[in-house]
Amino acid sequence: MPPVLRFCSSSGAATVQPVQRNAATGVTPPMKKYLWNKMKKELELVRT
Repeated sequence: MPPVLRFCSSSGAATVQPVQRNAATGVTPPMKKYLWNKMKKELELVRT
């Protein structure tokens, strides 16, 4: 299980970083929060 979570969190980081980088080009904080919550839900699905 830990290897799976590690893989998910590393791919999650890959998803979050471009969002932060693109913040100046119109990605709003609510959008960032939405993507983050979506990622956390996916992690919870993997964990159970």
